[in-house]
Amino acid sequence: MTIATQSDQVTSTNRMISYSWLAQILMMTARSLRTLIRKPETFVPGIFTSVFFLLIFNGALGSSAQFLPGFEGVDYIAFILPLSIISAALDSPAGQALVRDLESGYFDKLLLTPIKRSALVLGHILAGGITVVFISLVVLALAFLLGLRPAAGSAGILVLLAFTLLIGVGFGGLTVGVALRTGSSAATQGASFAFFPFVFLTSAFFPLDFLQGWLRIAATVNPVTYILDALRSLMISGFDLESLFFGILASLVISIGPFLFAVVSLRVRTCRQ
Repeated sequence: MTIATQSDQVTSTNRMISYSWLAQILMMTARSLRTLIRKPETFVPGIFTSVFFLLIFNGALGSSAQFLPGFEGVDYIAFILPLSIISAALDSPAGQALVRDLESGYFDKLLLTPIKRSALVLGHILAGGITVVFISLVVLALAFLLGLRPAAGSAGILVLLAFTLLIGVGFGGLTVGVALRTGSSAATQGASFAFFPFVFLTSAFFPLDFLQGWLRIAATVNPVTYILDALRSLMISGFDLESLFFGILASLVISIGPFLFAVVSLRVRTCRQ
């Protein structure tokens, strides 16, 4: 790192300290986004994964889904689209941006300043959520080309993107927490994949009413099921207030829990130093 770059970072840090807590969060978010843009390998795989799910499952099941119970008159691409979006949130790049700061030593320098600790965490988490929204827009564009026509219209798309930001923030908090605990890029990336199988313990491919045995029990207690149901209601039937209510509750659970984990992880890291 050059002397000029270090000087710019110190100047930016001093400016950040003089701002309010909200301004600090916004500045840290903007900086984290710049870090991710300079390192596209942290979020490009998420685009490919989401597009892969959309194309493969729609191609394999789209033409035959209408013959299955519960899918009469339902466009399967509208049913499978939320799964593609959830997969993008699982691969949140928030932790990777933080790992880069940890490896360069810049994050530890920030800890020596009066910047609010919550701003240091939330900046990376929000940047990860915004990146997931961008990936979702790419997937949505492809879905429209494949014939998607949301029942809730353009307002439904905005609500879907709000859900995407919320769950992107949630899984971003998870990767940030792991990054703070380990400081390892590999461990942070592995944290996303560790939770990936749980997505399939939901109503990912069939409605909950048609699942049987232990899989139905697992899907019933899995909060991702209710997020999928909420997003599908926007795509298939319109604004279903009950589904949206439970979807918001599930999204809050997924968001608040990982954020608290990230905050505790930051405290543990600072106590070790």
